Amino acid sequence: GPGFGVVALAGLLAAEKIRGFRSRRGQGDAAAAAGIVVPSRWGPYARLLWDEPVSVEADQQLVDQAVALLLPILETTARRAWTAPDPEEEKPAFLSEKWAWQAMYEDGGSRSWSRGELTDLARGALGVAIA
Repeated sequence: GPGFGVVALAGLLAAEKIRGFRSRRGQGDAAAAAGIVVPSRWGPYARLLWDEPVSVEADQQLVDQAVALLLPILETTARRAWTAPDPEEEKPAFLSEKWAWQAMYEDGGSRSWSRGELTDLARGALGVAIA
């Protein structure tokens, strides 16, 4: 069944897919990191793993436990990805006119995910990681 390493790898794979294989530049820079989205360093590898259909037999109870561990992280990742700016676009100054218009009319840089979709994605990521 899925051990810690498998769950961690599944979390990375799911997060990459949620973020559209993109990342925020300068992740440790707090407010400065929120402004620029760039291709993820792990994106090319994660895409290759997601491209292959996987069917894996695993203990359902262990998979359910792993999904329960991953869901809070994936929900936060999805929320942050959805509110991210478009790739390579500088974030406008806080409370500037451009910021206000973007806040009112833009849906973010990524698609939105329902809890059911995130659950299915976590199960799929576990299958890829186990395979």
